[in-house]
Amino acid sequence: MLLDEKIHKAIELFSAIGAIDPRRVPWQGLELPYQLAEAASLQYYIEKLEPAPSVALQLAAHCQHLRRYAYPRSAFPEGRAGYLAWRSDASRHSAAEAAELLGSIAFAPDVILQVTLIVSKKDRAHNPDVQTMQDALGLSFLRLDAATFCAKHTEDEVQRILQRTWLKTSPKARELAHGEPFAQPVQAWLKRIRS
Repeated sequence: MLLDEKIHKAIELFSAIGAIDPRRVPWQGLELPYQLAEAASLQYYIEKLEPAPSVALQLAAHCQHLRRYAYPRSAFPEGRAGYLAWRSDASRHSAAEAAELLGSIAFAPDVILQVTLIVSKKDRAHNPDVQTMQDALGLSFLRLDAATFCAKHTEDEVQRILQRTWLKTSPKARELAHGEPFAQPVQAWLKRIRS
């Protein structure tokens, strides 16, 4: 199988898993399962940030939060420690399932390893693909989730989370954010931090 065919097959498999995500969210005029909308958003931002993304980065866009809907946040304790434990556990499951599926399509071990590093967000400081994914995740959060998040949390919580997201993004992603069609609360926050 040619590399392009393998990539297409992998995205097909990841998308089939994403299609059963019960959560729904709007994406470019459509109501999509959340995992599919997030994959589309990640791919969109990766292509804006990196004109020639690696194969691993292209694949990771479609399996970053693979089957995350099966690992509910509510299964872990409240608070930051519970959140971090949930996120780590869910990432581990996504990376393991992605590696298994990519192995079944005979991707090279180095590509599979790089996908799992990206999905696990390992070594962001030294791995440009991981930083690009972190940027795409931050921008996707602002696009897909931030308005709902703002409506459910206090002003202080919103400021803290948006600031944490912002600090993890690169200058290139921060500049890109200012031209994106984010919801009004996000636009207002971006305007405040820019002035």
